[in-house]
Amino acid sequence: ILQGVVLDLRNNPGGLLDQAISVVDLFLTDGLVISTRGRHPKSHQVFDASWGELVPDVPLVVLVNGKSASAAEIVAVALRDRGRAVVIGSASYGKGTVQTIIRLPNGGELTLTWARMHAPSGFALQDHGIVPVICTSSNNEDVAELVGTLRASRRAGTDLLENWLKARLARRSDPHLARAMCPPHAKEPAADVMIARYLFEDHSLYTRTLVIGRPAVAERFSYDARARP
Repeated sequence: ILQGVVLDLRNNPGGLLDQAISVVDLFLTDGLVISTRGRHPKSHQVFDASWGELVPDVPLVVLVNGKSASAAEIVAVALRDRGRAVVIGSASYGKGTVQTIIRLPNGGELTLTWARMHAPSGFALQDHGIVPVICTSSNNEDVAELVGTLRASRRAGTDLLENWLKARLARRSDPHLARAMCPPHAKEPAADVMIARYLFEDHSLYTRTLVIGRPAVAERFSYDARARP
């Protein structure tokens, strides 16, 4: 029996927008994946998952770090905002623009940024990225203690992780402070996978972490992803 799925997007610089949506589509029944907005009316687009998820009811963890960017961030934030995945690691890069390459007559290229990507909860990914609910970059001693306790005692580890997460909710109410407290890095700590494994082994703990990891209130701007100017 499959206990869970880990999507390791650490050091993944991203790729094509449609491929990111296809990956998210595997885990969502329907609804918003990502939206784009810019100055031109044609830049206002909404991308939804198709009806029916191909990987239903399987616990899901997404790993990110400071080099997770663009399409990788789309996958992580869509699954997080839709309450489908727990995100672990460090703050991501924060590359949330849609660009087009225009070929010039002299053989050169012009990169034109024509829209910004907005998460399902409303905030722009550019310069912000995703701050994981379980941060493994802010304090190495705290992370080592957390993993050690989870390994030694499941009951004590469960209580510690839940208290550890709740103590960090205040930081997440301020997106800029949250990013500062969970700075991006390019490491791939073994703790990320170990914590994911503990979450898969304790479904109740996974569910509570999923709830705690929902978008922070400050991230839910008044922006309506489906609004049209």
